Amino acid sequence: METPNQPLEIYRGGLKLKYKDVTIRGKGRIFVRWLPIPEIWFEMQYCEKCGIKYPATLTTKGDAINCLLETGPNQQENCLEVTGVPEIAVRHKKHLFPSKGKIRAIHMSIKDPDILAGNLSFPQYNGTCNCIKFHLENFKNFGNLRLAEKEYTLYLDAVNFIRRTDDESNILDGRMKKTGGFIVTHIGVLKRLDQSAFPLTDAIIYLNGIYFFASFLSGTWCGPTLAQGFNDEGIVWQDGVPERLTPWTYANGCVKGWTAGIEDLFRNFMIQWRDDEKRDAIKNLIQWYVESNLNAGGTEGSIILVHSAFLLLANLNGFEERPAYCRVRRLVKDLGISPELTSKQENLRLVYNDNNYKLLTKGKNGKEKPDTWDGPSIFSELRNAIVHAKDKKDRPLLHKVPKEAREEALDLGLWYLELCLLKMLDHKGEYKNRINLKYEMVPWSSQ
Repeated sequence: METPNQPLEIYRGGLKLKYKDVTIRGKGRIFVRWLPIPEIWFEMQYCEKCGIKYPATLTTKGDAINCLLETGPNQQENCLEVTGVPEIAVRHKKHLFPSKGKIRAIHMSIKDPDILAGNLSFPQYNGTCNCIKFHLENFKNFGNLRLAEKEYTLYLDAVNFIRRTDDESNILDGRMKKTGGFIVTHIGVLKRLDQSAFPLTDAIIYLNGIYFFASFLSGTWCGPTLAQGFNDEGIVWQDGVPERLTPWTYANGCVKGWTAGIEDLFRNFMIQWRDDEKRDAIKNLIQWYVESNLNAGGTEGSIILVHSAFLLLANLNGFEERPAYCRVRRLVKDLGISPELTSKQENLRLVYNDNNYKLLTKGKNGKEKPDTWDGPSIFSELRNAIVHAKDKKDRPLLHKVPKEAREEALDLGLWYLELCLLKMLDHKGEYKNRINLKYEMVPWSSQ
């Protein structure tokens, strides 16, 4: 796109429109636009002799078409179903296209963009493909990527935008900063290493993996949209839009596209993605990370999600220490970083100190012993203050922790979590340290 938020053609081929007992089959295209308001519309051709069916209660084809036009996806009890069908299904003997009947540009404003993943369906296909092409939107800070692993090669080619005089710098940092919304930034192609055909069922699982991998890299919800499967006969399968996509935002992930080691990161991710037992854990970890990075539920809700991710990671590593912050502390120790607070967490340091609150930990004999306030213990006890309302003398109540200190804690927790995920994926390259905002080698790279 030359300009952000232009209408996108998301489907071309056979179409079936259905409302109650009225059905029209034909050929057409479906379009979508996100801004200034979400809209979806279609254009359609149909055969007047065989392409329309309607009940006896409607006397003319015109009445049947008007019946369709009066529906809309915002009216749940009055919803027009739009379904992709094989193009051969809209032909009937000699009545081929082009035909006389046409429906043009029916605009339907929609309140929830998830309508694209819900009420709009595409053909299912159980055969094989030679390749799948798709698009990535808002995949910032990444150039061209070629990611290969044991079976597939993934090509992600960045779109080259033409600079204009009204841009502050370029289309992404200029016009997108002003308008927001969505823009296609990469064209993706998925092929087998040996160029052979592959089952579409396997490819869909793989595309879902790309969705979570790209979302982790981006720090936002970002994944394959408008996907098409090809074989020697042409397009045999199409898909629409994932359930969650993040509009243009300044939230970024911890890895940049040119960072050395991103190919290994992808390879290691796909090894774990293929493991049925680990796949759900990876989904949850990345979901909690992305939602926290987007500040889901505010600062407090994000802290709860990050802490849940720590407990899941501890479980995967077989850590069973109690209380919970001892497991978080062990995770941080394995990263090769200091658990102590720095000058970047000065507001936290003012709240959590031995002069105000004595941290006590139960030993193996059941007796309490003094412990130390550090990053892991502070983060875990702050989470407990959020979800447990009862007074506890050895930690500050939530109202005693100012907004600035809570934000420092969330940043600290996200830093720990990013490093935990990178270590789980055996990343040995650079990453963005969100505490000092510098790109540096992961702490374990020299071990």
